[in-house]
Amino acid sequence: MPVQTTQRISVRQIQAEDRPRLEEMYHTYIPLGGTLGLPPPDLIVRRRWLDDLGRGINLVAYVDDKLAGHLVLLPTGGAVEMVAYVHQDFRLKGVATALVKAAIEEAHTDNFSYIWSLVAKMNFAAQRFLQKVGFHIAWEDLHEAQFLYPTMGM
Repeated sequence: MPVQTTQRISVRQIQAEDRPRLEEMYHTYIPLGGTLGLPPPDLIVRRRWLDDLGRGINLVAYVDDKLAGHLVLLPTGGAVEMVAYVHQDFRLKGVATALVKAAIEEAHTDNFSYIWSLVAKMNFAAQRFLQKVGFHIAWEDLHEAQFLYPTMGM
């Protein structure tokens, strides 16, 4: 009989000591540049991109002491844009769900009216996931779809 193991997922706001682990996660991330050109494939551009993301609310997820995912909420007026990446070694293990639930709490606590996210039209897994956790499609075109999650009145 196979032995089942349970992995512990912890999510928290990023701290300075997380940056090397975050850079390492993206260094081994697949596919670089695969989602609307992000994360950037070039190391120098990727470091600048991470610096730029620092202006938002950055959350990191750890699984058994390994950095498994990164989610950022970027303020856009009274709302926040959400970008999230889960390392391929930790996909389908609850990491994205834990990150998004924490992001919803952060957005609600900080009084943002809604969270929005752009998803490539061909990224069916991300679209299904966002709908599963309560996002709905605001608009879509041939290349992408915008998903919304209202945080007011929670």
